Amino acid sequence: WVPSGLLRAGSPIDEVPNVAEADLPGVDVPMAGFYIDLLPWPNEAGAIPTTNVTRDEAKRLCDSKQKRLCAELEWERACKGPDNLRYEYGGSYDPRVCGTGLSEESTARRPSGQTAACRSAFGVREMHGGAWEWTDSPWRRGTTRALGVLRGGNSTAGELASRCAHARSFSLGERSPSTGFRCCAGPRNDAEVQ
Repeated sequence: WVPSGLLRAGSPIDEVPNVAEADLPGVDVPMAGFYIDLLPWPNEAGAIPTTNVTRDEAKRLCDSKQKRLCAELEWERACKGPDNLRYEYGGSYDPRVCGTGLSEESTARRPSGQTAACRSAFGVREMHGGAWEWTDSPWRRGTTRALGVLRGGNSTAGELASRCAHARSFSLGERSPSTGFRCCAGPRNDAEVQ
């Protein structure tokens, strides 16, 4: 359960590292409470996260459990916790906590639940260090192409890519061995990045 509260969405413009053209500039967004899976799908400790799915396939799998894909700002709130931290575990980057700073291909299929300290203050685990995760939000950052938003994941640019505010675009019908998802439940928060 992620309770209602204020999300400081994105990163202040003067914060380093930052991707100014993709991050909101530290905007306060009120959020209603919602549920989010503790781990990537299938949400089981020890399971290999499901990857290589399109966004529609991920949506259908969430629907099959009476859940839904998370909105990207719900995902960010679950990661930042009530104190709006830069990384799910704190304000300073430490690659050891979530196993970040490595190639996404080498880490996307590690079993869930192996990095116990990689958790947000809301208890959501392993939002970084593994597969990128589909959200149901559209990518509305300077393009008219039909793209979706991925959150989490891993990258050799660990300090930048493992920030809770980091997002990347991905074609809705594409699959990747390093792209998976997790589900949310409850009424959807409608706030979007514009």
